[in-house]
Amino acid sequence: MKKVLIATGGTGGHIFVGVAVASELKKYGIEAVFSTSGRSEDLGGLRYYPIHARGFLGKSVFKQFSYPFSFILSLTESFWMILKERPHAVLGTGSYASVAPAITARFLLIPLFITEIDSIPGMATRFLSHFAYRVYISFVEAARWLPKKKTRIMGCPVRRLRVLEDNAAKAELGLNPQIPLVFVFGGSGGAQKISELMTELIPQIDGVQFLLSTGRRDYNEISEKLMGCEKVKIYPFISDMGLAYSASDLVVSRAGALTLAEIQRFKKPAILIPYPYATLEHQARNAKVLERMGCVRVIMEEELSSQRLKSEIENIIKSVHLREDMSRSFPDIVNGADRIARDIAICLDT
Repeated sequence: MKKVLIATGGTGGHIFVGVAVASELKKYGIEAVFSTSGRSEDLGGLRYYPIHARGFLGKSVFKQFSYPFSFILSLTESFWMILKERPHAVLGTGSYASVAPAITARFLLIPLFITEIDSIPGMATRFLSHFAYRVYISFVEAARWLPKKKTRIMGCPVRRLRVLEDNAAKAELGLNPQIPLVFVFGGSGGAQKISELMTELIPQIDGVQFLLSTGRRDYNEISEKLMGCEKVKIYPFISDMGLAYSASDLVVSRAGALTLAEIQRFKKPAILIPYPYATLEHQARNAKVLERMGCVRVIMEEELSSQRLKSEIENIIKSVHLREDMSRSFPDIVNGADRIARDIAICLDT
């Protein structure tokens, strides 16, 4: 059986992209093994190797000084891992943690593939694209930064999620099917500022129920503040995102590329609050692409206030016609996971 090493980063966005492609590779008789600097539980039991890697941009002077030592360690780990596994190809998911495995692969003459889910490629993707056999992108806008002959527009690799009728999904969550639902989350790690604002707003907004995913760090504090509030369900982490999206009438979230692809897949109106410290302003740029289409509203964090967020939520959730117009504005999404897996399978067979 052929094997592909998928090199992912530390966030759920990068890991879930790899998991989505791994699921499709299996259909072509290709085994996937992972390297990751993130949480192993996000891999859903798939085989993996931990890698000690960290980024360079935006770090403290001390961390920039220590970066070469960290990179040498990750290179050493990558050589050991690849020599042990002997993969037929390496797929990098565009994060800094994929750089060492990718460089090791090229040094050992193993084909390198890269997938980039942001509208503007990060430094890792731009650097590795020169050595890659293929670069798979999700946004057309990303092509201008990458070698034309190697780049393929595939769509974002989206993990397989359950799709339910909205009333059935609300009922499964223990919510009232007759009341509009706002689903609030901040990505795989949560978003403290958004969660804190929602503790203030939820009691103020009538005729609406809320599903709030806080992240593990803030769960106890947020739960305590909203104790006794019957119109909200609070979770530290939601594993069944398909259920949550299916039940929701409006999404309030950060703007990671994978989150946007999932919102687009379910055609859910959204209020996006881009993470302000994302490298190269990836989240803001990704969100603006959908905002121009009319399917989301974007609030930059420096403009964020409880009154602004309350006004946007009420304007959208209380207008069925507006929500329908926003939903219709979404373009049809192509799940890139199968297309990427199929292309890799073809390349490995030639």
